[in-house]
Amino acid sequence: MIKTPLLFALAFPLFAQQGFDFKTLDPLAANATDKTVVTLDADMLKMAANFIGSDPKDSASIKSLIGNLKAIYVREYEYARSGQYNQADLGPLRAYLSQPPWSKIVDSTEGKGKEISEVYMQPLPGNQLGGIAVISLEPKELTVVLINGVINMDDIGKLGGNMGIPDLHTLMDLKKPEDQKTKKKD
Repeated sequence: MIKTPLLFALAFPLFAQQGFDFKTLDPLAANATDKTVVTLDADMLKMAANFIGSDPKDSASIKSLIGNLKAIYVREYEYARSGQYNQADLGPLRAYLSQPPWSKIVDSTEGKGKEISEVYMQPLPGNQLGGIAVISLEPKELTVVLINGVINMDDIGKLGGNMGIPDLHTLMDLKKPEDQKTKKKD
């Protein structure tokens, strides 16, 4: 009798990390005036890599980066008025991201809760990540980005503007390397 609960308790973490069902975010799209939905598994990423970049140098770098990724999910919704989405609909995603190996590294609230930014990462040795997730909420806009797979911290910015991925530096409210160089010269 004790074996069944024990087996379930041991197996639960394996089931929990199988992945997140992005269909649970579908209610967020109901009132959106503009929607961007990107779902790329490993096979689709390889195919999409063939359409990236006009500069061969940048293209090769991004293709190499994409080779280590398992999936990219982007959900971006814009609304005509404030209050047209329910933050509670993000509950399943936040619950998924609150489990190991995910770690919340940014939790920012501005304007009396009108703008919220959350960043989650799966740290790996050697300045690498096993995944990154960003949730950005504004009164009339909601963005969710989840990148699953091995990625070097220095390469995060290279994904922005490709395959429907917004500029992650802006979403995470991080300074771009160019901005840091400018500050050092001043």
